[in-house]
Amino acid sequence: MQEFDSSAFVQLKKHERIKLLAEYAGVTAAEIGAMLEITEPQVAEYLSRGNFSEAVSQNVTDALDRLLSILGFTLRLSDYDPELMPYFWQVREYFKESFEKPPWDEVGLADYLKAQGQHGLTEALNWIRRH
Repeated sequence: MQEFDSSAFVQLKKHERIKLLAEYAGVTAAEIGAMLEITEPQVAEYLSRGNFSEAVSQNVTDALDRLLSILGFTLRLSDYDPELMPYFWQVREYFKESFEKPPWDEVGLADYLKAQGQHGLTEALNWIRRH
C-alpha cells in the first residue's frame, strides 16, 4: 500500500502537487490539457518546470488552481489512500443516493472534466464547495 505523506506534500510547489496527485489518479498530460483547454506540450512544460509559456492566459492558471482543489477532493474521498484515487476519479453514480448529485455523477469526474473543460472545473468545484 502506498502511503500519502502529507508533511512532504505541503512542502511541494504547486506544479509538483498537481503532478503528484495527477499521477496518483492516473490523469495524463493530455487529459489535463483537455480540462484546461490547452495543448499537452504546454501541460508537460508546466508539470516539469512550474511555469507556462507567455501564451497561456490567467484563465488557465485559475483553472489549474481549480483542478488542484478537485484532485485534493478526490484524495479526501479516497481517505488519503493514493491507490484508491483512480477509482474515485473514474467512478460513476457514486452519489446516486444524494439529494443533490454533482454534475459529474452520471459520467464520472474524469470524463466530465475532459468533456466540459474549464467550465466543468468551475462547476465541479462549486458543487464540492457547497457540500
